[in-house]
Amino acid sequence: MPSSSGSGGKTIGVVIMRGAFRSAKRLVHPQDFIAEVNLDKVSPPMPDWLTPWSQSCDGLSQQLREE
Repeated sequence: MPSSSGSGGKTIGVVIMRGAFRSAKRLVHPQDFIAEVNLDKVSPPMPDWLTPWSQSCDGLSQQLREE
């Protein structure tokens, strides 16, 4: 959640993260994580800017694997 402390009530920064959860043996599938923490199984609609950002992360990951 953006913080507006000390900024006159305006958002001065936003942090967006992408990651994965791992167990001791494997990646945890999103549907397993959602069920474990009792989240709504229906995802909210993604904002228009999120798809290109996610695709750029995929491209960066691919590039790093090829190095």
